[in-house]
Amino acid sequence: MAGQTLILLSCSRDKRAGGTTFDRHSRRLPSSEALPREGKNLLAGRTAVFDLLHGRSGHLYDEEQKGGYRDKRKSNRSLKRGPDFGSDVATGEIYLPAYQRYGGRFFSEIEMEAPSFWEEIQNHSVEVLFLSGLYGLLFWDELIQEYDCHLSDSVTNPGKDQLSVDASTRYTRTLKDIWSGVLTDALCDFIRSQADSAQPLRYVYDLLSEEVYQEAFDWKGIASCGVKVRHRIFKGVAGPDILPYVAQILATQLSRFCEGRGQFACNTWYDCPGDVGGLLRFGFEESLGRCPVATREGEVDKARDFLLREYPQLGTLSIPVLDSFVLAEHSWRKVERLKRFDFGAIIVSFAKAVEHYLREVVLGCTPDGTIGQVIEHIERRRMQDWMVLCGELRELNRLRGTSGAHPGRRNKADVKRARYLALEIASGGEMIRSRHKRSQ
Repeated sequence: MAGQTLILLSCSRDKRAGGTTFDRHSRRLPSSEALPREGKNLLAGRTAVFDLLHGRSGHLYDEEQKGGYRDKRKSNRSLKRGPDFGSDVATGEIYLPAYQRYGGRFFSEIEMEAPSFWEEIQNHSVEVLFLSGLYGLLFWDELIQEYDCHLSDSVTNPGKDQLSVDASTRYTRTLKDIWSGVLTDALCDFIRSQADSAQPLRYVYDLLSEEVYQEAFDWKGIASCGVKVRHRIFKGVAGPDILPYVAQILATQLSRFCEGRGQFACNTWYDCPGDVGGLLRFGFEESLGRCPVATREGEVDKARDFLLREYPQLGTLSIPVLDSFVLAEHSWRKVERLKRFDFGAIIVSFAKAVEHYLREVVLGCTPDGTIGQVIEHIERRRMQDWMVLCGELRELNRLRGTSGAHPGRRNKADVKRARYLALEIASGGEMIRSRHKRSQ
């Protein structure tokens, strides 16, 4: 019997306004068909958050962005207790399918890359659920209202006048805690409800964009329902920044999530579609945190902060070039303690960052010039200022390898030297450019 794949996606911070009346024939996840056991609990979770968004039983505070209390937002004050919260009361023209309501980076990208994606998704053996701070879990085409909240929002203590509390106060309870247990139970119930269908669920692909969303589930409990769980991982990007790449992957390779030949596998890296620099990769892991070289949230920022602190000259680099150095530095930090690794790949990352830099700043360089070609260009045109860097450039080029594709077997000492050379070249280059600007 052919199986079906369930894809989990994050909701969007940005939402489109407006809507139509509620269609009582539309799909609802908290229905007896989809959630025979847990539908009422999912609705109870939605109602609890609904009350918080109206300032009842406490308040939600946007601690992460210091954005104030959620019940002060117009969209939240306008929420109605309609069929999406278990009521039979008609509530006006305020509903849109979730995929139309959401308008953030993922949804904008997928709309641009595959305008008919949501219409054609039913032609694949795929189901999509969104994870939402208000609705918990919902079908991709489920009718929802406009709202504004996030799973990381802080929950105040009920029964107290929290509006008088300093907004900087950190509360120990979050919106994720309200949903704790409910989301896992609902997802397991949905998986089991499909067991006797023509296409039972075989795989769950976690494409959630943030760790706080991933941590809202008991993944071992979900796997015990008889499905294979796959968590997205990336090299060189993490957190919400993965959203456009997830959209590109789904828009161009949706069939590879389906069971059968060509399906995405664990422990394999794939090229990110849409990555101009060729530095980003994606893959899947069976358990969260298992892959030692995947980029995790906060790690790239730490690498950037370190480089700008130790090499302040890099602060004048263009954003794309700086990102290239940051990703190379991050990659090195991920594997520095490993004993067995293809360390030559890290050298290539630093060499590519230098090439990216030189193409941008050395006058007359070709758009695809290699380090060796840039050296020839500098010497042929007798660019005296830049010639002082040629010795370091030659050494970096030697460490990379003459083929330019892969340097072969290298050790940690080689990487450390290549890293040093790359950062010195960029720092020296920026000092040269600074002198040029002062002399003009």
